[in-house]
Amino acid sequence: MISRSALGAGGLALGAAFGTPKGSGPVVDFELQTIRGAFNELKPLFPSQADIIGKILKVADDFDAAYKAKDFSSAETIAANLTSLVSQFTSDIGVGLPPQVKLWLAAASIAIRTIAVLIKGSASNNAPQAKVATVSLINKLASTSAVDAAFAAAKF
Repeated sequence: MISRSALGAGGLALGAAFGTPKGSGPVVDFELQTIRGAFNELKPLFPSQADIIGKILKVADDFDAAYKAKDFSSAETIAANLTSLVSQFTSDIGVGLPPQVKLWLAAASIAIRTIAVLIKGSASNNAPQAKVATVSLINKLASTSAVDAAFAAAKF
């Protein structure tokens, strides 16, 4: 399981680079699959967190629908909600987590940051009416320093 998550995180750059069909916005299927996979793996380990994990999976589906419909303003808002739910989950499960859990959360986090980078590029051209707080979060997640830190953490 860990190797699948590690490969997923390592392959994000390829998904972002080669996952864009001509004439459309970037495809986020790989990133959403990574998020869904991570939280489906976490579900049996944290049965008391089933409700929030269910919300995370539902919000990931909602984001997918909005993004594919090119409703980037809604997608930004939904991505902010997804980020908030993942942060809440991480806070709720506490510290002292096994390495496997940390890697699944890291893979999901990298996938969310990759989505933020793609939204930032798509939304800047297509949804100037996005909320200031949402744009601020997307910019924070997609900032060069955040991306560089995630990349540095992934190096062997």
